[in-house]
Amino acid sequence: MKNFNFKRLLPHIIAVAVFLIVTVIFCKPALESDTILKQGDIAGWQGMSQQSMEYKEQHGHYPLWLTSMFSGMPAFQVAMEGAWSPIGIIDHSFQLWLPKPLNFFFLACIAFYFLCICLRIRPYAGILGALAFAYSSFSPIMVTAGHDTQMLTLAYSPAVLGAVILIFDRKYFAGFTLTALFTALQIAQGHQQITYYLLIVLGAMAIAYSIQFIKTKQNNHLIKSLGLMVFAGILGVAANAIILFTKYDY
Repeated sequence: MKNFNFKRLLPHIIAVAVFLIVTVIFCKPALESDTILKQGDIAGWQGMSQQSMEYKEQHGHYPLWLTSMFSGMPAFQVAMEGAWSPIGIIDHSFQLWLPKPLNFFFLACIAFYFLCICLRIRPYAGILGALAFAYSSFSPIMVTAGHDTQMLTLAYSPAVLGAVILIFDRKYFAGFTLTALFTALQIAQGHQQITYYLLIVLGAMAIAYSIQFIKTKQNNHLIKSLGLMVFAGILGVAANAIILFTKYDY
């Protein structure tokens, strides 16, 4: 406790408070009982999944096949459930269990702020960067359209980048652990298109670091960093096997 430095922690506490306050103000209508956010894609999904919901009410589990779409298709592409996983609890904790759509914007702020800290950007500059990322003009468009999975997957992307940077910065244990965690959370949101874009960014970043380390003759560090990054990514993918393998099978 003697080494505890509250002054170092204070900017991060302020950051969380600012993100929460701005989120509540921006999404205030959603907190009013007579206001309902109409999302086209969500309404469409509710219609597609209605047969599965009715089946679960009668039999206690979701069906594996739907007859109401495209003359029949695998139901796990519309609605499914799996065994209990801690990923869900961790996911909600990062979002402070906030209601929709407050959770989207708060999560995007937290993830981008984490990236800024990993890049050694000053906390108060990081707060501004996080707000700019979370409240860019495309974010409300995604939320209004009902692209919930796209918004959540995009929100977690900066956190994955920040965790990988920790690995290259020789913080091996923290970087590996957080890369595996944030990769699992990012993929769990279910929007593979955004994950594909993130992989392109990670690939470009890995090439840039590789050139830098090769020039400075840090080959051992490079091999260790790339190995940890790849292994952490494999763990993140494995944590979502029930989602990815069923899609691959389809």
